[in-house]
Amino acid sequence: MHTAREDSPGERRIRGSWPLGWRDLCLLVAVTAILIAVTSAVGLVLVEVFDGSALLEADERIAKDLEEARTSTWNSLSLIGSWLSETLSKVVVTAIVCVFLLVKTRRWLEALVVSIPLVVEAIAFVVSTAIVGRPRPDVVQLDESPVSSSFPSGHVAAAVAYSAMVVVLFAMTSSRFWRTFAVIVAILVPPIVAAARMYRGMHHLTDVVAGILLGIASVILTLAVVLRAGERRGQTLGEHERPREVPARPNPTLEVAT
Repeated sequence: MHTAREDSPGERRIRGSWPLGWRDLCLLVAVTAILIAVTSAVGLVLVEVFDGSALLEADERIAKDLEEARTSTWNSLSLIGSWLSETLSKVVVTAIVCVFLLVKTRRWLEALVVSIPLVVEAIAFVVSTAIVGRPRPDVVQLDESPVSSSFPSGHVAAAVAYSAMVVVLFAMTSSRFWRTFAVIVAILVPPIVAAARMYRGMHHLTDVVAGILLGIASVILTLAVVLRAGERRGQTLGEHERPREVPARPNPTLEVAT
C-alpha cells in the first residue's frame, strides 16, 4: 500500500510564500495592457505619420551602412551578441536563476522579481509588434525569425529586462565585487544586443530605442506591483528566513574518555 509523500518543511514554506493575490495579478494584466497600448501607439505614429520623414530615412540609411560594413568576423561576433537575449537563451538563463533563488531563499518573491518583467515584456512585444507591422530594414537579414515585424525590438527589451536580476543581487549581497560586476553586465548587454540586431539587419535604430524603453518600463512597473505585494505579506526583497542552525550534539566517546 502506497502512502502519500509528505512535503518537506522547505516545500511547504515555498508553497505558502506566494505573494501575489488576485488584485496584484489584475494590476499586472493592466500594466501589460498599458505597455501594449503605448508601444503600439508610438509604433503606429512612427510608421504612419512619419512615413517618408528624415527620421525614417535615417533609419534606412543606417541599416544600409551597416550592411555594407559587414565582415565575416563581425558576422560571427554579432551572432553571439544576438544570442545573449535570444528566446531560448533568456528562457534557460531565467529558469536557472529562478530555481537557484527558490532553493536559496525558500520563497517566491525573488524569483518573481526576476521572471515577471521578462514575461510582461515578452507579451507586450508580441502583441504590439503584430499591431504595428513595421517591415524590417530593406537589407539582407542574417537571421530568420517567425516574427516579420520590426517594431519594437524584443531582443533589446529582454536584454534590458535582465536588469531585474541586478535588483535581486543588490538586495541579497553586499559584495562590492558582485554588485559592480552585475552593474557592468547590465549596462553592457543591452547596447551589445542592440548593435548586433541592427548589424544583422533585423531592426532599425528606432526599433531598438523602443525596445530599450519597453524593457525599462516593464522592469519598473512590474517590480512596483510585485514588491508591494511582498510587503503586504511581510516579505522584503533580500530578507528571507535562513535555515536554523542545529546545535551540535555532544560526542559520547569524548565524554567517556574524560
